Amino acid sequence: MAFYSFDQAVILSSACIGSYAIIRGISCYAGHFYNEFTVIDLIKSGAISTIDPYYWAYVGGFVVLFGVGSLIQFK
Repeated sequence: MAFYSFDQAVILSSACIGSYAIIRGISCYAGHFYNEFTVIDLIKSGAISTIDPYYWAYVGGFVVLFGVGSLIQFK
């Protein structure tokens, strides 16, 4: 099983790490991307509705980049 899934695991993990790095890099200049611990604190306090809409755009961008990066690497 490990020999069969090795390539898929490497592709998916590198696409995930790369997507996160791109989004985190953009947020260093543009802002509005909360730290993960801040989001956890907001969820615990019930203030999830106060999260900036730009944050959700970053999350959507991460998902899109992850999908595109995975597709490119699988081909």
